[in-house]
Amino acid sequence: RSYIKVFDYDKINGSVLDLRNYSIVITIAVLLIGIVLAGVWARKLYLPITKMEEMLNKAQDENRQNKYKNRQAVLRLLFDDVTIHQKNLWDKLEKYHVRCDKAGRFVLILMKIDHYNSFCKKNSLSERDLWRYAVSNIANEIAGYRYENETIEMPGNCILLLLDLTKGRGEKAGGMKDIYSLCQEIQAKVEEYMEISLSCVVSNEGDFAQLPLLYQDVKEAEQYQLYFGKRCVISVADVDSQK
Repeated sequence: RSYIKVFDYDKINGSVLDLRNYSIVITIAVLLIGIVLAGVWARKLYLPITKMEEMLNKAQDENRQNKYKNRQAVLRLLFDDVTIHQKNLWDKLEKYHVRCDKAGRFVLILMKIDHYNSFCKKNSLSERDLWRYAVSNIANEIAGYRYENETIEMPGNCILLLLDLTKGRGEKAGGMKDIYSLCQEIQAKVEEYMEISLSCVVSNEGDFAQLPLLYQDVKEAEQYQLYFGKRCVISVADVDSQK
């Protein structure tokens, strides 16, 4: 004799399905909690490292800025009658890798921003420093294709470009005609990239000991800009001939 008993399939599998769903929910919850905890732990672990990197980057930026300022201060010593004869000047020049040969023949180009008062009203002090730095870089790069050179930020509206004529590069280097052409190239690039009008004053040629005198000459000739107009190229020789 056989007996057959019928069971409801849903009742039998219902508890199994519930257990399966419960297990899936628990697994997902554990994974989510693990991901969150891992993220929190990673943040706590790397946050000090990130802060340290920021501090190091800031320190490097400040070091570069201080080095640039110190180098500029040393370069300005070349245009002072007293400091140019100091015995330790060459040690300072070598320390900051200043490209200046004592046996060289030099020309100074004084560059100034036209309508400087209006320029100052539109830009803060920090912004003006950035503009001056940008002009210096443009002049240094363009002149570098022809001459060994240095750019010096002087007080007020004045940036100097110091050219060593004994270290000319390429076919274009040489002669006052080329230097006037160089000034015009710098003016064009500054106006193109920065929308700033620039005037230039070119000194006579002189040796290392005459650098302070060359600077005095271009500063005096600078006063004739009103006569020549904006974006002009003035030479000390032309000014002297009109006196």
